[in-house]
Amino acid sequence: MQKLLLVLRDSRIERERGDKKADAGKDSFPQPIKKNQGAFQTEGEAYAVYTLGKLQAVEAVVPLLDIIETENVRAFKTVANQDRNVIQALVSIGKPASQQAIHYLARDKSSDRARMYVRVIARIEGVRLGREMVRFAAEDEKDPGKKSRLQTALDLFKDADKANP
Repeated sequence: MQKLLLVLRDSRIERERGDKKADAGKDSFPQPIKKNQGAFQTEGEAYAVYTLGKLQAVEAVVPLLDIIETENVRAFKTVANQDRNVIQALVSIGKPASQQAIHYLARDKSSDRARMYVRVIARIEGVRLGREMVRFAAEDEKDPGKKSRLQTALDLFKDADKANP
């Protein structure tokens, strides 16, 4: 499991550096997701996401939430495929992922990623309960910026059960 987490970490570092040629983990893993790889930097990253979800690896929640990307407009379709795979892995992990997604929702200023976090929460908890969890988190939040982001996210639950991320 540690090796899978390292693949996600290394891919995230490469993505942040802008190094598109790096292929961390390519030789370490089989390539079962190559056909539907989406926007993953490596086949190893796609395999790691898939496997960590199947293993319901709680320790993968933060690295998975860290790789939800929606900023690459040129490759929107493939990025959406990646997000769908990451969201499915997080949903497989379950409640620890929804709790952490609420924290990300509060601190992340991206409205695009907020939709992804809300989708994770709604798919795990259900739309109604997920919305209430975010509402309670907003009520308890002391930081005005985080409180505002949580309150804004409440409206996103109306579309959280749509088919596409």
